[in-house]
Parts: sequence; structure tokens; C-alpha cells
Amino acid sequence: MQPEVQASARPLGILILAAGNSSRFGSCKLLADCKGQPLINYALRTALAFPRAQTQVVTGAWHAEVDAVMASGTVPRLPLLFNRDWQSGMGSSVALGVSAMAESCSEILILLADQPLVTPEDCRQLLTADKLADICCAEYSGNWGVPALFRSATFASLMQLKGQQGAKKLLSDPAFSVAGVELPRAAQDIDYPRDLNRLFPE
Repeated sequence: MQPEVQASARPLGILILAAGNSSRFGSCKLLADCKGQPLINYALRTALAFPRAQTQVVTGAWHAEVDAVMASGTVPRLPLLFNRDWQSGMGSSVALGVSAMAESCSEILILLADQPLVTPEDCRQLLTADKLADICCAEYSGNWGVPALFRSATFASLMQLKGQQGAKKLLSDPAFSVAGVELPRAAQDIDYPRDLNRLFPE
């Protein structure tokens, strides 16, 4: 395994977004069986590949269920940050998570809990892509998106997000320089039960 990349003496922050109610999935997709393990475990394991990072998992609709499965030992226990305002949209989850880490971290990597194909190596590509860019983000299908690495110049704007506007809003903000990294696996996420069968056929 390659050594973890750190930009400064302050640690890398990893923010895993897991607050939605899985409305299109019809049940808690975070705990849906995905090749013998809960779907959320893929993102947790990716974060654990960076042992010196400070990690927060922002929960919402399914906080109690995620907390219980961590307590049972089914998945690794990582710090949970409950977003009481999760119904307002992803923006509040990003703002809450970044607020918790902004003072102690030099940069924050945002991951989604429903992108099981994203690997630690994908994340390392973002960490090493462009040291001068304010944001290094996944590029796939001609678009920019998450996972994405946000450096400290962006923190104030991230903490002001609200409603349905997630961190992707900053990718089109001319105030920030953005470097895209081809990460085709990031194009695949889980919205419906059929997506699990498509990505992980029996």
C-alpha cells in the first residue's frame, strides 16, 4: 500500500456524507447487503486506508440504524455527526461536517456513502493531483463531481452551504481553481435496489 499523502502538519479530513433518507431506494440503502457487507462499509474502509486522517460520518435519517450496526461490530466504528437538519438537504450536512473539522484539518476529502466502487487509490489521485488547486475533484462522463478534495481556501464557503446545494456548487464558482481527475468509478452510485444488482451481479 502506498503511504498516505499529507499536505501539511495538520491532518487530512475525510467527510463521509450519509444523511439522506434513501427515498428512491425504498429502505435504508446504507445498510443494504452489498456482496456480504453493508453498503456503507465500502466508504468506511476507504477512509480507514488513511489512518492519520480525521474522519467524520454525517448521518441523518438513519442515524440510529448506522450507530447500531457500528456498535454491533458489523462495520468499523468511526465518529458519527448527527445532522438534525438533514431534511433540508445535502448542503447542511456538508456545512456541519466542515465546521467540525475546519480548524484542525488542512484539507477535507468529501466522500459519498453510496459510491462503493470508489477506492483508496482514487482518493490518493485526488490528494496528489494539483497542490496549487483549491479543489481537486473526480471527473467522469464529462462532468465534475465527488469524491472531491477541498483545501482550506474553500472552507468558509462550504460552511455556508444550505438546502439542496451541496459542495458541487463550488466547482463552478470562479473564485476557486479546480483540477479534475479522471475517476470513472465515481460515475457509479446506488440510488435504487436495481443499481446494486447492476454493479454487483450474483
